[in-house]
Amino acid sequence: MKICICVNGRAHEGGVTSYINSVCDGLRFLNSQIDVMTLFGISQYRETKNSIVEKTDKLLLGSPIKTIILYFFSKIIIGLRLVFYYPIKRWNIIFAQDTSIVGASRLLRFLFKIPLILVVHGSVVLALVHQKKIKKNGFIWKLMINEEKKAYRKAKSIIANSDHTKNHILSLCPEIKNIAVVRNLVNENIFYNDTKAKKDGREKFKISTDTFVVFFSGRLTELKGPIYLLKSFEKIANDKKIILIYAGDGPEKINLEKYIQEKKLNKQVKILGNIPYEHIGKIYNIADLLVVPSITIGEVQEPLGIVALEGMAIGIPVIAFSVGGLKEIIKDGYNGILIPEKDINKLAQSILKIKKNPALTQKLIQNGKKEIKKEYTTRVVAQRLINIFQKILSK
Repeated sequence: MKICICVNGRAHEGGVTSYINSVCDGLRFLNSQIDVMTLFGISQYRETKNSIVEKTDKLLLGSPIKTIILYFFSKIIIGLRLVFYYPIKRWNIIFAQDTSIVGASRLLRFLFKIPLILVVHGSVVLALVHQKKIKKNGFIWKLMINEEKKAYRKAKSIIANSDHTKNHILSLCPEIKNIAVVRNLVNENIFYNDTKAKKDGREKFKISTDTFVVFFSGRLTELKGPIYLLKSFEKIANDKKIILIYAGDGPEKINLEKYIQEKKLNKQVKILGNIPYEHIGKIYNIADLLVVPSITIGEVQEPLGIVALEGMAIGIPVIAFSVGGLKEIIKDGYNGILIPEKDINKLAQSILKIKKNPALTQKLIQNGKKEIKKEYTTRVVAQRLINIFQKILSK
């Protein structure tokens, strides 16, 4: 099967990029030919361009007009690329990673009758409102909502990454019937327990073997809640054998650094910045605990929480705020711990509970690995996708 994974938007180190690159590996293992189409051209994987993300964030902040111009410009470019490359590549399926691709591929689908399957990672419109690029209920917002609705109605089939995301789709288009829930996946070639990586990483960052490492991975944005983890950590920082490591970058980094300075936490808190996808698994191995403190902002919540799956795959316990799709993949007390969002006292208590309770830690780790093997590996998820693709093609 020949599949074009097509995505608009800026490529940064994040959940969608991880998803695309992991899906590529899984589908190729099942003997599919995969091309990744972006605004920047065609490639074997989605390549990250963090410098472009920073520049466009500044350009589009508070500017709905610039946002909508760039949105439609990128659609046109991708649409032309699809028409140009199709006679060479002859794809069987367009696997769209965001709603804009439905419109971008309209000419290709009209000319060559290629079925398009749309995977929904979350609402693009809600994300733009959260990023303060458009205003809710404004003209541009209404235009984008209409674009999103049209995409759901025009797609041959829709894959939602969680029940939370499926409910969002149905809130806009309750008549839609062709929705399947296929949750995200973890690349087992990158996220696995590696004792050498743990030893080497701790030596590199000068972390003793008896130090308990709390870990955060992801974009440093308000939605990801990194400041709540830091405020929680402050409550237990009197224990000098606990440190906190952030892997990621983003607009909240300034606020984190300011708080670290004010509370004199420099010796116990490290911000590593962006870590390339192929190396992030080694950083996970340094950790004793992963915290996913994502919060609700307006109508926006964490659609699923691929970071939590990565932590389980590595073999470290996971604590998360009980929001969005995180409630679907974490069973409290079984394969992780869920606590009310923004409850920094409960979070601090839970961190200490994990540190002091090896039996609980092992229970969460073993059950987490069991869930990953059963539901979330590249091969398992890729096979589910292939089944959907084959069903569409057979019609």
